[in-house]
Amino acid sequence: MNKMTFIKQLSDGLKKIGVIDSEEVIKDYEAHFDNELLKGKTEEEISRELGKISDILADFQTDKPLNEPIKRLSLYSVILSDIFVYIGMLSFYLVNLATIILSLASLLLGFYFIFSMILLDIIPVMNPLFGQFLGLMFIAIAVLFFGVSILLFKFLNVLMKRLGQWHKKVLKGEINGTVIIINHYKFIKAITLWSGLAVIILLIVTYIIGVNLAGDPQFWHEWNWFE
Repeated sequence: MNKMTFIKQLSDGLKKIGVIDSEEVIKDYEAHFDNELLKGKTEEEISRELGKISDILADFQTDKPLNEPIKRLSLYSVILSDIFVYIGMLSFYLVNLATIILSLASLLLGFYFIFSMILLDIIPVMNPLFGQFLGLMFIAIAVLFFGVSILLFKFLNVLMKRLGQWHKKVLKGEINGTVIIINHYKFIKAITLWSGLAVIILLIVTYIIGVNLAGDPQFWHEWNWFE
């Protein structure tokens, strides 16, 4: 299936099941096609990798769509629910801010170890080889935290927009099961997953290097890190 056919069928399917921001979803898939074409892949190969359109549409559907109008909620009920919703949203934004800070801190530590800096007394001096891999591990952790923060930020932005649309529908008695659906961000998810895998691998490799250099499974004692 070529790009035009794939996008057309996907667009029609998203509109049929009532996905509100179908245009944004289509833009994501068009961008994916363009990026993969630059890598030398054919449109048919890309469409096969993306999978069946029916499976993609299934990700945007709820188990039991509610197509019938429901009892209209009062403005008071909506405002009361928003108090709890926005408190939760604020908590998520604070978590996202903490994740970004952790990402930056991990990145700085990564460069600190890679370039064998000796600026902070609280950080023990590293063996150069051990420090290189430890630095790479912290950079992978930084990428992991950064990917998580982007996913969470996009989730919150979409959710905020959907809440506004939900307000209008619920007050009119037109709410249905497809109102709040969060898009999939495959590229960011892939980066996050691969960076998480890199963290695990580098942690294992760094530990093995430390054991071999110090000749002790508890090499941190051998190097007097905490004394």
